[in-house]
Amino acid sequence: MSNNRLIGLLAFSLAMTGAIGLASEAKEHVLERSKPLEEVVAIGVSACGSWPVRHSDIVTCEYAELSRETLPRIRELRTKLLDNCLNCATDICRPEIHPSHSILEARLCQRVFWTPRRVGKIAAPIEDTEPLQVDFAYAISRRGRVDDIVVLDFEGNWSKSGVLNLLRQAAADVRYEPLIIDGTRRRIEGLNGVYVLGL
Repeated sequence: MSNNRLIGLLAFSLAMTGAIGLASEAKEHVLERSKPLEEVVAIGVSACGSWPVRHSDIVTCEYAELSRETLPRIRELRTKLLDNCLNCATDICRPEIHPSHSILEARLCQRVFWTPRRVGKIAAPIEDTEPLQVDFAYAISRRGRVDDIVVLDFEGNWSKSGVLNLLRQAAADVRYEPLIIDGTRRRIEGLNGVYVLGL
């Protein structure tokens, strides 16, 4: 895919998600094609994680959501970017790791394939201020729900079961646009998230 094409797709992606601060970086990052995807993902990860959890620090976080109006265009982009962003050799898709992926391309894939339609809201008062740092993996089911959350590593005065319960409770309200390829819904596995709260 050409650099100009990627810049054009990114511009739409930024507009539809309300993301800011990336447009000026587009031309610079599209030329930086030497960083592996693992590094790109680490750089792009927010301390706020993938969706809001019940912690006092969440009130300072903002989360991108796909609006109903953007979904037709998102489906078009998924068709065009599928091979560049996902490996769907079976009925399960995983993020495609290209050593040549730039930060621009990694963010574009995230916007199109695993930005939620809805992240849910934390309505009840939040009293938990205990510091927490957690790395976790998750999947998006064929119905567009968060599935199979696995805590990979964490720090803080929490139990592993407590951290897992925190993530699962918040994920219950998260909804993604289901991935459909050739009329068949596909599952996306191998996604990762990070929270750094109260530190």
